[in-house]
Amino acid sequence: MPDHVGQQLGSYQLIQMLGQGQWGSVYLGEHVHLRTQAAIKLLHGPWDEREVEGFLGEARTLASLRHPHIVRVLDFGVQQGTPFLVMEYAPGGTLRQLHPKGMRLPLQTVVAYLKQVAFALQYAHDQRLIHRDLKPENLLLGHDRQVWLCDFGLAVVAHSARSQPVQQTAGTLAYMAPEQLRGHVTAASDQYALGVLAYEWLTGSRPFSGSSIQVAVQQTLASPSLLREKVPTLPPLVERVVMRALAKDPDARFPTIEAFARALEEGSLEDATGRTMPAPEAHYVTARPSSSRGLPSGTITLLFTDIEGSTRLLQQLGARYEVVLADYRRLMRTAIEQWNGYEVDTQGDAFFVAFTRATDAVEASVDAQRALTSHAFPGGVAMLSFYPWFCRLVRPWFCRGVSLREKHGFAEKLH
Repeated sequence: MPDHVGQQLGSYQLIQMLGQGQWGSVYLGEHVHLRTQAAIKLLHGPWDEREVEGFLGEARTLASLRHPHIVRVLDFGVQQGTPFLVMEYAPGGTLRQLHPKGMRLPLQTVVAYLKQVAFALQYAHDQRLIHRDLKPENLLLGHDRQVWLCDFGLAVVAHSARSQPVQQTAGTLAYMAPEQLRGHVTAASDQYALGVLAYEWLTGSRPFSGSSIQVAVQQTLASPSLLREKVPTLPPLVERVVMRALAKDPDARFPTIEAFARALEEGSLEDATGRTMPAPEAHYVTARPSSSRGLPSGTITLLFTDIEGSTRLLQQLGARYEVVLADYRRLMRTAIEQWNGYEVDTQGDAFFVAFTRATDAVEASVDAQRALTSHAFPGGVAMLSFYPWFCRLVRPWFCRGVSLREKHGFAEKLH
């Protein structure tokens, strides 16, 4: 394969090859004017006009994805018959590089990884998109060591353009669901692949091994060894959760990939005898700082929220208010977690959350309001809205805030 270092694609100069795979090569690129870095993915070509049109359509879809755990597509194009994508650069490399084959990971690390990946995939599934090629090589470490999912849909883009025999997909066969091997892919196929990742990280080995044909046959017909046969200290519920995600029948898996991740998190609270243990320190901060000395030294964004008209709603619903409040808290926490929020404190319907990026605070607020608007609340409540207030903490002693009621447009008031 030719080395493109030194060439210019669009506005980017290719300065270093980062890696190459079945569908293309990845380069570190630098914008010729802005001097900013990005990852440039070149798909193997050249492609004809029909294939290029298919690529451009898929690339537009990929560029529309906005999620904290999905790599952003910044630009795309075709140059001399070769399609390329410009993506955010992940300085931490891939999870495969960080955790080589055969390495076992702590249970809580696996839970943290799976939650981030599952939230990203759930977002995509809700938009009727399926990844199809989930593996450690497609999981990157971005800023603050957050997991980023990449190559979303690239496999299907390239595969649809030029058919490949099954032997040439050996690199990802170990993560393919039985129905995917038969050519029928669903959202549950991504869940199966995530189950393989969980199995591999927890035990240090994949469920099946051997030649390409042997792995394909085992994926379709054989049952993997139980996790506790390899790691007896794993909680029984963790084993049951992972094995359910690896069910041959897609309908026997969890109803959603997010449900799988949450079940694994719940199972991680058991010890090896099946007794529930106290929850470990959460991935998201839940304790109020004792003083300003504990605050980050850089700029952070604080989000304060409560239900609009909560007093009137309490008087209206009486005892039923607690049911509505529970739904409200669940929807709020889902949006907060998806955008890397730190829940500092919650009192009644009032949330106090910290974000490292202002845009994440905005996106969490937007997602939360959309969820509240579309949710069917009990007690005859037609719709809930919340009152958000943002504060940018530039130094521990200085706070610059603005209420959404004071200005229109979410993005403008935080910059």
